[in-house]
Amino acid sequence: MAELTDDEKAAAAAAEAAAAGSKAGVKRRKVRVLLAIHDHKPNDVISLPEDEAAAAVAGGWADDSKAAVAYAESLAKAEAKAES
Repeated sequence: MAELTDDEKAAAAAAEAAAAGSKAGVKRRKVRVLLAIHDHKPNDVISLPEDEAAAAVAGGWADDSKAAVAYAESLAKAEAKAES
């Protein structure tokens, strides 16, 4: 099996930390998930601690721009509306 790059390791660490739950008193940032990683699928919106969000963006599996987050949230709302 090929060894992970530094970016892939950082992305995996950020995803694991997000799955483990939030850290008390740590500022968080919403990100749009771009690639399937761990329990997250593309267009999920998740909240990560600032440093982990930056690592996720640098790793290429998340986008923290307001427009990207708003777009993903609008998709979730449309999907929920269609299901009801």
